[in-house]
Amino acid sequence: VSHGTIHNDVNRYNATTNAWTALAPIPGVPNAGEGPCAALWNNKIYLAQGTTGPNLYIYDIATNTWTTGAPRPIANGYGCAAGALNGKVYVVGGFAAPTTTTVYDIATNTWTTGTAPPTGIFLSGNQTVGNYLYTVGGFTPVAGVNSTATQRLNMVTGAWESGPTFTPARADFGLANFGTKLYALGGDANGGAFFDSTDLVDELDTATWPAGTWNASPPNLPTSVRQANQAGFNSTGRVGGEIWSTGGVRGPFPLTFLTDHIYRAATSARPPPTPPPLPPT
Repeated sequence: VSHGTIHNDVNRYNATTNAWTALAPIPGVPNAGEGPCAALWNNKIYLAQGTTGPNLYIYDIATNTWTTGAPRPIANGYGCAAGALNGKVYVVGGFAAPTTTTVYDIATNTWTTGTAPPTGIFLSGNQTVGNYLYTVGGFTPVAGVNSTATQRLNMVTGAWESGPTFTPARADFGLANFGTKLYALGGDANGGAFFDSTDLVDELDTATWPAGTWNASPPNLPTSVRQANQAGFNSTGRVGGEIWSTGGVRGPFPLTFLTDHIYRAATSARPPPTPPPLPPT
């Protein structure tokens, strides 16, 4: 969504050359709606529709073409989370079914119901790391009260695991990953209105899961507060290891729609200290 209008644009960014390339747009009208979610498997992107319906759109990276799969058995996926592993796509939550996990079998083009997450998922930060789909924070059914859940779906076993309390309790933010760390970038602050945006960045080292603590991770987002920056990316093309915040809005009302595409070094990508010189021989 940009200034109230749903768009079907698709663009690819090359972090090494610092260049954007326009790709084939999402098919159909009104396209994927607001707040869709997507996952990557075997060189294809599986995009579950957001506000406008249950469709599943499949993008082939190699051929730059779109097809459709069987519709998800959920009418509204707004704010869902998605991951993929071993030929299955896991789509979790969304406005219409915040505690529902649906599983798409790529080979058979069919959906089944998986294990529900411990805590509802609606505009939570989400990120796939290896075998796990992580979801963090998000909105709850109570206005002004955001989720403090950090949880992950083990896509090998289909089971959910709960991790450290997300003490910042933010929603509608980009969740990035680099190494063993997760980074929560901006978002809606706990309490108050739905668009009390922040510039805060916090990190969690998952190496000791389910133990660990969310901690402040400076530097915070520059220039202004922001949320709805759902694209929490990572790359190695700029400084050898970086996390990204792309787009989003700045609250409160009237909202400012952002074209920012910004990065910083991931703390886990910092080079190790220089070892002391060897003793003379």
